[in-house]
Amino acid sequence: MDAYNIQCVATCNEPLLKNVDATYILTLESSKRVIDKNITNLSKVTYVQTNQGFRKCPKPGVDSSSRDIVHAVQNVCINTRHLSNVLVLEDDAEMMPTCTKRRSFSQVDSFLSRHSGIVFSLGSFGFVIPASCTIRKFVGFMGFAQAVIYSQAVRNELENVNVEEVKHIDAHFLSRHPCYTHALPLVVQKFPNTDNMKEWSITGGAVRGWVEGCLVRCFIFIMQNVLCLRCCTYGWFFIYLVNHLLYVIPVAFAVFVVMAVLM
Repeated sequence: MDAYNIQCVATCNEPLLKNVDATYILTLESSKRVIDKNITNLSKVTYVQTNQGFRKCPKPGVDSSSRDIVHAVQNVCINTRHLSNVLVLEDDAEMMPTCTKRRSFSQVDSFLSRHSGIVFSLGSFGFVIPASCTIRKFVGFMGFAQAVIYSQAVRNELENVNVEEVKHIDAHFLSRHPCYTHALPLVVQKFPNTDNMKEWSITGGAVRGWVEGCLVRCFIFIMQNVLCLRCCTYGWFFIYLVNHLLYVIPVAFAVFVVMAVLM
């Protein structure tokens, strides 16, 4: 039994990201999610990769839904060896309602044309520093991988990774590479309860400790009930505000000190 089925679902003559060769949307055979039609305009061609799931179709080293995602992205890597930049989306990825203009995506596209061997997320959590006026670089940890552009070099590495060594593709693989994002969230996701959410962790251990479990549950509560990301996406603006605090707070403090001295 083949674990995956790949179908071309759309082509676009004027994509938002001209330097992205293809988009692959990851979905499960059992998924009832409706794919956002706007995301088929991101690259020249869009494919849907349907996964049978590790319970129905066992795969070496895959014992959880999080590792099943890693394996699914590895399959994309195998099928895109001849391509440069490839966008991998989860089937719940959706464009931010305010991202109807081409300007933000043009800035991403320009950055991609000048950089290789990187990871570019269209919507992730983690502290950032400026890489340019509109592009930010993650410092260390990067969380959430519902919309990630993989360069050819990064895909080549991922293809050869032992899936047993990567529990979560964002925290335990992507975070080890140069990761960038736009100053604003562009393609995001909501956070209803899912099987994968039950496996969220900070470390890569097979079993969460009680402290880690409490922290993860608190984080999920804030995401779902405080930021209302269970049912809408506007909370992503707050996530990106938090992303910027690593350098905004020191800069603001420095300005305050200078003003205090001058006065």
